[in-house]
Parts: sequence; structure tokens; C-alpha cells
Amino acid sequence: MSEKLSFRLVTGRFAPGWVLASVALLGCQSPEVKACHTAMTTSQGALLSVDKESRASVESVLAEVEKARDACKSAGLKSETKSTEDAVRSLRTLLEVQQERAKRAQVKPLSPEEQAELIKKGDPSCPRGEAYQLGEPPKLVRCTGATLFEMDEKAARAALERDGYRFLTEPGDKVQKAEHGSKTFLLEFGETSAPPICVRALAKPGVPWQETAARLLGVQPQKLMAGKKVSTKRGEVLVQIEGAPPQETVLVGDCERWVDPMAQAAAQQ
Repeated sequence: MSEKLSFRLVTGRFAPGWVLASVALLGCQSPEVKACHTAMTTSQGALLSVDKESRASVESVLAEVEKARDACKSAGLKSETKSTEDAVRSLRTLLEVQQERAKRAQVKPLSPEEQAELIKKGDPSCPRGEAYQLGEPPKLVRCTGATLFEMDEKAARAALERDGYRFLTEPGDKVQKAEHGSKTFLLEFGETSAPPICVRALAKPGVPWQETAARLLGVQPQKLMAGKKVSTKRGEVLVQIEGAPPQETVLVGDCERWVDPMAQAAAQQ
């Protein structure tokens, strides 16, 4: 018998809606199932005490819930795994909101002259394919900078860190992995001084895959077709899609033989 774990946001805090069975019942379970439920118990206490306004608190609780998810996945408990994965997504989204709020607070107000310059010439600090409104009344500012698919490893890490992403890999690793809330980037480099061979992007839920691919390649979304190549500054680039709405994964570049080494290592444990 396995008990189910479900997390929901109640009156501004996460509340786990599950209860473990008696100790006697737990004695009939395998070590893997016990490990799953033990980790879930720890997660329960952490979720009840999480401070939604504190990044450190949310990151700490996220780590506990990720341990529970991994333990339940190893135990083969699908229901518990799904519930903890839902909680992980919710916590990552909360982190994303915190980071975006902090980023907005740090933005220095632009003078009228600086605004006019950006509107006229574009913004080199954001990648081609993007644009934003500026001023009153709002006017369009087009981004003119390099895209993630055009950057070498050093530039890509700097750009993602500037946007609040947290790297799970070290500089110089062939595959760079970065997370920001519910979003994930995996970049495979042949050489660190050259642009990536393949970029795999898991966007925020609800964001169309065409928007994600357009930002990666600096092209117009209407030019993109899944499974087809598109003309870019780096030449013809293949665009592929995995998964289904509301959160699809976009693959651009030479990703035919793509294997996420981190996921592969976890599966072999």
C-alpha cells in the first residue's frame, strides 16, 4: 500500500494534504518506499514553514521536496512522484516571481535622452527577436544583441546569470545546465570558445514554443515550423519540439543524438 502526497497553496502558504499510515503498516514496505515516505514527511514540515518572501527559505524547501521526488521516483511510486513534481514546479515558479521582482527593483530609471536612444537604435543588451515597450506613451524598443545560440560558453553563462538563472554545472563542462523557476536551459558545446552545438530550452508553462525558439535564434516566430530548418545568422538551423502544451521543450541545432548526461547519470543510479 502507498499513501499519496499532494501539495496545494492555501491562504498564502503551501499545505501538504497527506497523512502517513501507522508504523506497523510502514513495516510492510520496501526500503525504497520507506525512503520515499520519510522524505515526504520531511518535506511536509518544510512546506508548512516556508517563507514565501524569502528566497533562501524557498530554495531550502525546494531542495527538500526535490529529495522526496527523487526518492519516490527511485521507489517507482508514480502517484507520489507526480505530486512531488507538482510541488517542485510550484516552488520554482515562486522563485521565479521573487527573482523577477528583485530584478525590477534594481533597474535604474532611464533619462529621456537614454530612452530616445534605445527607441531609435535598439537595445544591444537583449537578444534579437525580442522587443519591449518603453516610455509614456509606450514605444517599441527592438533588441539587437546576440542570441543565446550565437554566444560562446562564457557569454552564455553571463547572460543567463544576469537574467537570474542558477547554473547546476561548472564553467568548462561540455554541457551547461541552468534553471530559473520552472524554466531550464541545456547547452551543449563542442568548444567553449564557440557557440553551442545544441540548445534545449524548457520554457515557462503557457509560453508558445515559437516564442521560445524565436528568442533563441533571433528570427520571427511565423517563420518557424516544428521539425524544419530555419535561416539564421549561423545558417540553416533545425528546430525540434518535445512534449506538449502547456510546457514544451524546444531543441535548436544539432540535437539528433542529444543525451542529457545529468539525467542519464541519475537514471543509472
